[in-house]
Amino acid sequence: MACCKRVIPQNAARMFSRPAPILKKSRVQELLIQGKNRTCLEIGAGCLRNSLFLLGEGFKITAVDLPGIEERFPKQYRRFSKGGGRVLLGKLPKNEKFGFAVCTFVIETICEPAKRLRLLKNVAGSLSRDGFLILSARGPADVVTAYADGIKCSDGFLTPQRTFVRSYDRPQAYSSIALGWIFTDRIAAQAWNQKA
Repeated sequence: MACCKRVIPQNAARMFSRPAPILKKSRVQELLIQGKNRTCLEIGAGCLRNSLFLLGEGFKITAVDLPGIEERFPKQYRRFSKGGGRVLLGKLPKNEKFGFAVCTFVIETICEPAKRLRLLKNVAGSLSRDGFLILSARGPADVVTAYADGIKCSDGFLTPQRTFVRSYDRPQAYSSIALGWIFTDRIAAQAWNQKA
C-alpha cells in the first residue's frame, strides 16, 4: 500500500514512566506470579516501560523493537542493559522459546495487515508450548485521529507524525489474534485496555 510507505514506525513510541495498565490487571498479575521463572519477550518495547518493570520483578527479558529506537530513549536502554536485559533491534530471536510475550499498543501501529498477521504468527512461534501472550491494543474511544488530522490509509489512519493507527474493538482483536495464532488455546492472557 502506497500510503504505508509514508509511515515512520519509530515515531509511534512515546515516553511513559509506568508500565502499561494491563500488567497491573489481576488476571495478568496471577499469570506473572505463576510464571515467575519464565523468560519474557517484549515486542515493540519502545521506551522499555514494560521491560524495565518486568526486569525489576525478576524476569529475564528480551526486548525487541525497530533499529534506531534506542537513540530516542538512551537512558532507559542503558539502564535495561546494565540490569541484565537483552535488546534485539529489527528481528525476533531465532531458535529460542519464551515463557510469555508482552505486546502493548503495537499491532495497531502496523500499517499493513499482512505484517500484523506475520508478527503474531512469529510471536506464537517464539513461545514455549505452555507460553502465553499479554496483548493490549487501542480501542475505538482511544483513537481520535479520524476526527482530527488523520488521512485514511489501509484500514486505519496516517497521523501528522507519520505514524499509523487503527483501533480494535474486542471482536476485532480476538479475531486478529486467532488468525495469527497457530494454537489458539495458547493465548492464556487477554485483557482489554482503552488507554495507554
